Formats: sequence, C-alpha cells, structure tokens
Amino acid sequence: MILASTDDLRKHVAIAKSLHFPDVEPYIDQAVYQFTERYVGDLHLTLAEPATGENADILNKARNILQNALSNFVLYLYTPIGSVIFDSSGFGNAESDTRSKLEWTQIRDLQRGFLMAGHTAMDRLLSVLEKNKTIFPTWAESEQYTESKELLVSNTKTFNDCYTIYDSRQTYLALKPAMRQIEDQFLYTFLCPELITFLKEGEPSGVQLQVKKYLQKAIVAFTIAKVVNEGVFIIDGSSIKIKFDTLPSDKVYNPDYGKPADFLTQTSLRQKEYGQNYLSMAENLIKANPEEFTQCESPIIVKEEEGGFMPYNTKGVLGL
Repeated sequence: MILASTDDLRKHVAIAKSLHFPDVEPYIDQAVYQFTERYVGDLHLTLAEPATGENADILNKARNILQNALSNFVLYLYTPIGSVIFDSSGFGNAESDTRSKLEWTQIRDLQRGFLMAGHTAMDRLLSVLEKNKTIFPTWAESEQYTESKELLVSNTKTFNDCYTIYDSRQTYLALKPAMRQIEDQFLYTFLCPELITFLKEGEPSGVQLQVKKYLQKAIVAFTIAKVVNEGVFIIDGSSIKIKFDTLPSDKVYNPDYGKPADFLTQTSLRQKEYGQNYLSMAENLIKANPEEFTQCESPIIVKEEEGGFMPYNTKGVLGL
C-alpha cells in the first residue's frame, strides 16, 4: 500500500506521531478517486511498494511524489471531521484543557494549504512521468496521458513557451477543451484539413515549421482570450494557472467592475489581437511560399472577403 502508516504521512506533512492512522485510512481511496486517478489512473497500485532493480531511482522518485500528493489530499479530506468527535451519541468539538476547537476559517486555511501542496506534487509527478514515458508505458498509452497529439498545441511546454502556465500539466489539461473550440473556430475555418493534419502529425521544417509556430501562438492567444472571464483561473499580465486552492463552498467568479474587470477585458482584447496577428503572419508565409504547402486536395486558405468566403486554390499551388 502506497500509504500504510502515520510515518508515511509524516514524510510529507508535519503531523504528530500520535495521529491514529486508521482514522485517516478511509480517505486514501477517496483521495485517489477525487484527485489522482483522473491524471495517473492506478499508478498508486503500480507503485504500492518501493522499487528495486532497473529504473528503481525513477520509479521511487515517482512513488515519493505520489505519496506526497496523496498525503496532502488525504489530510484535506480528513481535516473537517478530524476536528470533531463523532460517536454513536453524535458530533462534538474535540476540546480539552490543552486544546481548544479551531475556528472554521482556520480549518479552511488548513484545507487550502493541503490542496495547494497536493496539486503542486501532482504537477511534479506528471512532469516526471512525461519525461520517462518508456518507464511508465501503461500511463503513456492511457487516456490520462498529458500530451495531446490531436491538438496543434500538443503539450505543456509548447503552451508554456507561448504563455506562462508555470509548466503546470494540470493547467494545460484544464485548457484543452477551450483549445479544441479555438481550433474549430479559427484553424479549420482558415486552412484545409490536410495541411492541419500534416502540421500535427508530420515533420514540418523550414517555412512549414514557422507557420506551425505562428499557428500555435495564435491558438494560445485565442485560448487565453476565451478563458479569461471563466473565473476558474488566476490570470495576471503574462501568466495563467488554475485556482488550485478553491474549496467546494467557494463561489467562483470574476470581477465585473473596477480595475480588475478592466484588466481582464483588456487582456482578452489584447490576446485576440495577438491571435489575429499570428494568423496573418501564417497566411503571409503560406502565400509567399506556395510550393511548401502541397498537402491539400481542397483549397489551402479560406479568406473572408466582401462577398463572403473566397477560397484560395487548389492542390499543389496556392493561387494569389
């Protein structure tokens, strides 16, 4: 079992030796189901015991980080009931001559701390897994895998190079639905699907690779513009991350007046402008180098004109 004793918890969280482990043990499965399974599946079973032999150093590093994450998530779940006495007579506050009850605000602060520490550990774990895919093949072939070959912005690093997400795999995964919508809205109405498939799955080079980079920057910019008002992310002038410390009872909203609201509005407008500029740069490169873009059976570029959408020709040669 990846967490089997109070000592296992104490490796990662500063708790007293007197904590009765059976009291927190029921929350291990809950922590897996609620927090880690969605990202790493049954890795807690794979890493239940310390590894020996080949790749033991990487396996045990991952095990230690997963223990860290689970320890914090378990204590996050346990904290509310751990502050009370619950028996057949009902609930009561755990008070004595040497201990007074915690205020609810203090309990919430503890929970926020456990949540933040747990999610920070999860991002570290996902980074280790992604860098060692051959050691964790089951995870790399699973639906929890953090790279997304179906998207042009296919991994955390590519997104982070365009707009800082603190190398957070969880933030990248949270942004994937928005990126899919952005591709449908801006990419598939702009370029032929054959070229998009080549840019995603092929090996573009030279001008082709530069076009891909411009398109990736456009997708990131439009994605930021889309999610800036959704309230589940923390956004400043040059970075975005999930609000990892949001508790279930918290109301999630963005400001709708004053300087904070103006900042979000301006960020959205600015990122839309950046996205349009990058699309224009990609278009200009394609038009200047038609011989590099021979993937299309259908028109390569669809450009909006006064009369509607005018396709620019055809297989092999881009009509200008």
